[in-house]
Amino acid sequence: VACSSSITNNEKITYVAPSTGVYAVRVYTFGSTFPDYKGNTYGISISGCNEDSLENNDSSGAATGVILTFQRSSLKACPNDDDWFRFSLTRPSIVQVDAFFTDANGDIDIGLFNERGDPIASSTSVSNNEKMTYTSFGSGTFRVRVYLFANFPPQGNTYKLRIKAVACYRLTRTVESGSGSITRTPASSGGCPTDHYRADLGTVVSLTANAASGFNWDS
Repeated sequence: VACSSSITNNEKITYVAPSTGVYAVRVYTFGSTFPDYKGNTYGISISGCNEDSLENNDSSGAATGVILTFQRSSLKACPNDDDWFRFSLTRPSIVQVDAFFTDANGDIDIGLFNERGDPIASSTSVSNNEKMTYTSFGSGTFRVRVYLFANFPPQGNTYKLRIKAVACYRLTRTVESGSGSITRTPASSGGCPTDHYRADLGTVVSLTANAASGFNWDS
């Protein structure tokens, strides 16, 4: 199922076992490397990464569905074994994803993807913990990828994941022609850092924006 057969010092195999079971390791001299048959001495170390209970969520299509706010401890990031999570938004929201871990035990990075599979946010530092935020101006399904970066330990790293969303303001009236007003009301508490409104004003001669304290409007 896997092998390592270089012609330099040391060999290393990494394998993601698709199921539980008993596996054997074969160690052997290759070809005519040792024609005098004296052999060679070596040391061997076998270690593994025990996956968490949310497996098998190793791909975008197999992402674990979660309801926000989602928070889970004792998750495991294993080598060559991404963790994916899926959630839905029904209204404009500010999404925040936090992964808490100790970087010295394996560097974990995170990414956020939209319904088309496009990357829309990420956090890839080389220190403890990762955090990313994204403002969605509509509903949709999103996915979070959690993975180990290069030079990861074979035993992987444990982490805690939190995904939350705060609803933004929504446009409640659109002016198509003539005079009128554009207003916004909160879907719940909170507001988007930047609000984008568009109106086809037709015969409107002037547009006046009245803002409450703490908001800046351009017209």
